[in-house]
Amino acid sequence: MGGESAHERSRVHGRISVCAHYVPIQWYPGGLCQLLAVSVTALVHKWKHNTFLSIILGTAVYMLLIRIL
Repeated sequence: MGGESAHERSRVHGRISVCAHYVPIQWYPGGLCQLLAVSVTALVHKWKHNTFLSIILGTAVYMLLIRIL
């Protein structure tokens, strides 16, 4: 997978699962915004393998969604 070691992949997956653990599902707008932002962050990281870009885009999506929803 793109030159990443198994240790690096497990660290990324561990961080995503920790982020998802703190998402409040019962809170409609907040939990949905966080889940979508984490999903965008994970997908962009998987696609581009660029941590900085994935964090920036995930944060931008979250900020946009909390304004809209």
